[in-house]
Parts: sequence; structure tokens; C-alpha cells
Amino acid sequence: MIISNDDELTKLKEIGRICANALQAMAAALEPGITTLELDAIGRKVLEDSGARSAPEFVYKFPGATCISVNEEIAHGIPGPRVIRPGEIVLIDLWAKEGETGVYADQTWMASIGKPSEEASEIWKAVRDARDAAIDLVRNRAKAHTPVRGADVDDASRQVIESRGYGEYFTHRTGHSIDPRDLHGSGPHLDNLETREERLLVPGVAFSIEPGIYIAGKIGMRSEVNVYMTPGEAVVTPREYQTDLLIV
Repeated sequence: MIISNDDELTKLKEIGRICANALQAMAAALEPGITTLELDAIGRKVLEDSGARSAPEFVYKFPGATCISVNEEIAHGIPGPRVIRPGEIVLIDLWAKEGETGVYADQTWMASIGKPSEEASEIWKAVRDARDAAIDLVRNRAKAHTPVRGADVDDASRQVIESRGYGEYFTHRTGHSIDPRDLHGSGPHLDNLETREERLLVPGVAFSIEPGIYIAGKIGMRSEVNVYMTPGEAVVTPREYQTDLLIV
């Protein structure tokens, strides 16, 4: 995707804000006893009231407006009758598009129902720090007007998770391209695992940053933001992203 004017950048920031608001509304309602379907309905209402559409539904015919994964479920859990219980870890993945001509936003937040285990806290910190390492790299390179490859950003993020002892559980690329035509766009990805992405993250391109750790049968965690490269700046949305594991 090429951001060619200020109006387009404003639209990118707006859909990022809408998605963040939906996630915050879902987080405020999250408590033991609520079902994932009830939680999904809250996110749907915020999107629809804001003039946005759920990308999982209209692009992929997904049976829910959001993806809600509990404990070991990987990434794209289907909202349904499952009741959220104390001690569980909840991943909420929300992707949406504003209107017919808008662009996509794709965000993920994490929550713990009650005090998290020591292992869960360590995994969250590893994921968050891996995300922030990628953000720092693209921000610094943009400020210096020095190009960076998608593979280099993947390396920066992956090295953090590997240093914490969870490298084998980070099983996907760090991020994907985003453009108006497709949530998983045709531009450069943040990838040095599935392929080696040699394309540069030049001004005008957009992508997600979403490192994750997934331990089969136990726990899955991811944190996700979007980045839009402009001359001299890497613009991160949402403006205020998750720094601490939400505990409810």
C-alpha cells in the first residue's frame, strides 16, 4: 500500500482508533461467566456504530466479528458458547475496515482472568518486548532515513523471544503486509522464517507487527500493532497500545 497524501494517513489512524475502542470495550466487559459470543457482540457493536466492518466476516466468511482464543487456542478462536473462567488467558484479535474504500487495521490484545501464573507473565513480557524491539527498529530507521528489510525486523523481534528461551514456540513470521485490497497484502512482510523478505520497508508501505508464543496444550499469546511508513517516521497504530497484560 502506498500512502500518497495526508487524507489517506488520517484514514489509517482512524480505523486504528476504532479497532482500539472496540478492544477496550471488550476488555471492560471481560469477566468470569461471560461467553466468547457475548464478548464478540460487544466488539461488533462498536465497529458497526463507528461505520466499520469486521474483516473476518466480510473477507473470510468467519463465523464471528472478532477472533477470541482461550488458553492454548491458536490465534483465530471462533466466538461461541464457551464460558470464560477464572485462571484463563484470553487473546482477542480484531481486524476491520472502515467503509467500502477504507483500509484495514489488525490488532491483538491479551488478558488474564485473575492473577496470571509466573510462566504466563514471562511469556507476555517476552512477546511485548519482541514487539517493541521491532517497533524501535523501524522507528529508528525511519527517523534516520535508512531503509530496513522485512527480514531484519523479523530478526530483531525473534531474537528477543529466542533469548527468553521460547524460540521454538514462535512459529510464524513477525508481521504481514497490509493494503486496501487485502488485509494480508502484497507488499513486504516481516519475515525471515517462512521466506527471507529482502524488500525494503519504504515510505508508503504498511504492515503488522505481531510476535507470538504458542505452547501446545497450554497457552498462546500474541501482541499486535500496525505500522505505516512515512518519510522520516514510522507511524504506529493504535496510538496507545498494550504495555501490560490486562488482569480482570
